[in-house]
Amino acid sequence: MKLYTYDKLKKIKQIKKSGFVYCIDYHNGYVKIGCTNNPKERYRSLSNNAANYGNYPLGKIWLSPRCSNFKIIEKQLHKIFSKQRIPNTELFNIDFNEFGNIVDSLDIYYDKNFGKSYVLTDNTDSALGTSLCIGLLQYPNDPAKAKSKIEELYNLFQKQ
Repeated sequence: MKLYTYDKLKKIKQIKKSGFVYCIDYHNGYVKIGCTNNPKERYRSLSNNAANYGNYPLGKIWLSPRCSNFKIIEKQLHKIFSKQRIPNTELFNIDFNEFGNIVDSLDIYYDKNFGKSYVLTDNTDSALGTSLCIGLLQYPNDPAKAKSKIEELYNLFQKQ
């Protein structure tokens, strides 16, 4: 589990179409799981809005590696921890270190292709459907290029 201080967050630069999944310790047995493309700004914003989350000061922050599928990973983590979720929030009743141990044990794929956002799946129908959509959107007037892109993406999805 990679932890960051606020000073380290200041050094992270933004890259278009990429971001991070984060987990912030609220010192009350709760953590907030979310995603952002600007961790420094998000941490500052959450610090300013601490009253909305029980007025607890923010503690440690875990960041995923920079990836293009950060929104999808956030949703997956919300599902994994759904039983610990505080209703109508992104807060979860889980110890920060326990969260880290669980996440470290998961086989999470962090897509580093920042030019595109792909949905990786083990479902053949979804992989084919996603590949078709991306290929046809990128090359609507060039069937040969669309076909090549669809095959490339479908093979990529199947390897994951």
